[in-house]
Amino acid sequence: MEKNLLRMLAAILTCCASMLTACSSNDNPVVEEPVIDNLAVKILGKWMMA
Repeated sequence: MEKNLLRMLAAILTCCASMLTACSSNDNPVVEEPVIDNLAVKILGKWMMA
């Protein structure tokens, strides 16, 4: 009975340790958006409110 309790405790501790160390804070890379200079000059045509 005590062996089963120790095995279960070891399994729980292993699962908890793997959940805490699985991910780091820098998994998602930062994507820079392009900068558009003189946007008013590049927008051509007729615009209507919809």
